[in-house]
Amino acid sequence: MFKHCCIVHSRWRMDRGGNPQNYGRKPPPSVWHIQKILDENAGLIKTIEAFQSAGKASESMSFQMMLHRNLVYLVNSADPKVNIPSLLPCPQTGAVHQQQQRQQQQQ
Repeated sequence: MFKHCCIVHSRWRMDRGGNPQNYGRKPPPSVWHIQKILDENAGLIKTIEAFQSAGKASESMSFQMMLHRNLVYLVNSADPKVNIPSLLPCPQTGAVHQQQQRQQQQQ
C-alpha cells in the first residue's frame, strides 16, 4: 500500500513538472472548463459592445469586471508568475484614467 502511494505521488510530481514550486497548487483547469470561460468571454464582449454602441458605457462596467475576472483567471492558469496588474489593469482604473484624460482635453 505504501509503495502504491509513492508511485501515485511521483506520478503527480511528474505531471506537475517535478517542480517543488508547483506543490500546493491546484491542478490546471480542464479543456472543457477553459472553453466554457472563453465562450462566456465572447458573450461578455458582445454585451459590452452593445452597451457601448448604445452610448451606455457606464452600464457595461459590471460586464467588464466579469470579463476582467475571467481573463485574470486564465492568465493565472497559464502562468502564475505573470504580473497581472501591469498586464491586465482593472477596468475601473482604466475608466478613471480615461475620464481624467477627457477632462484635461476639455480644459
